[in-house]
Amino acid sequence: MEIKNKDDFLKWEATTRDCIDVKKVYIDIAGDLVAGILLNQIVSCYKKNNSLVERNNSLWLVKKRTDWWEECRITPKQFDRAIRILKDKKLVETAIFKFNGEPTTHIKINWENFFELLQAQVKGNSNLPNGEIPNFPKGEFQIDQKGNSSNIGYNIDYNRDYKNNNCTNKSSQIKSEPTTLTPQQRYFKQVKEFFDNPPQDWLKEMEDSYPSLNVREELKKMKAWLLSNYPSHIKKNFKRFANNWLSKQVDEVKRKLAKFNSDPIAREAYERWLKMRPEVRECVPLSKYIEKYREGKIKKKEETGKNPLEGVDIL
Repeated sequence: MEIKNKDDFLKWEATTRDCIDVKKVYIDIAGDLVAGILLNQIVSCYKKNNSLVERNNSLWLVKKRTDWWEECRITPKQFDRAIRILKDKKLVETAIFKFNGEPTTHIKINWENFFELLQAQVKGNSNLPNGEIPNFPKGEFQIDQKGNSSNIGYNIDYNRDYKNNNCTNKSSQIKSEPTTLTPQQRYFKQVKEFFDNPPQDWLKEMEDSYPSLNVREELKKMKAWLLSNYPSHIKKNFKRFANNWLSKQVDEVKRKLAKFNSDPIAREAYERWLKMRPEVRECVPLSKYIEKYREGKIKKKEETGKNPLEGVDIL
């Protein structure tokens, strides 16, 4: 349609669907124009079953930060600021899940807090029925991996998060959902979970394979090394990394033992030094230990558990 004069413009203005229906109450709730528009569109997606997926028994909205411009003219930077405002007010939660094989930010409305803030605005707004909370109807829908929905095959109650946690017991705690993590936070979490609680079968296998090493102490060193060397050295296969680490430690022990082949006393002292607890070894220089052992000042540990270093000036 060509717009050459006022009549053309008025005809276009009356027929165009290029508009956004924004409820002012959402702007009031958010306390910000852009954040209010974003909240309005998020609610609209829930009402229309648009781009929703189920994760951890809850419905999440899947949209990239770049998708909002086409829908409501919110730029990616404006979205970043607006979503922070909504999260600070606990109106929404965000989490990262895989979608179409890629890590994607998901958004979920915090219905309990949303209803409370909405009710507060409704009471002071004569344009809305006082004391009423709008309900989103139950619906059946099916969502493909591209985020498209159709009205078949899946029964979801949009209000179930609110009802389950509020109507039965208002003081009950809502089941926590995963929060958005940065790549560094996700990696650190994976490192800590593996090295703090390694699979027991695998741990036993490593201890059997490397009897000369204190595997548990070595795992602590590995964790510290990985956390300290991010992002220059990122390891994806922790088991392979650990096995290579332990293998190198054994090679280092063998190298030092070979060095003492011509000195049986030093070799014996080194073997005993290796059997000491790691935290003790760190305080006892190997050279000093060998020197005191050669002088006969370090006696064999008694069955009573007496410290063979007791009374020895090892430093």
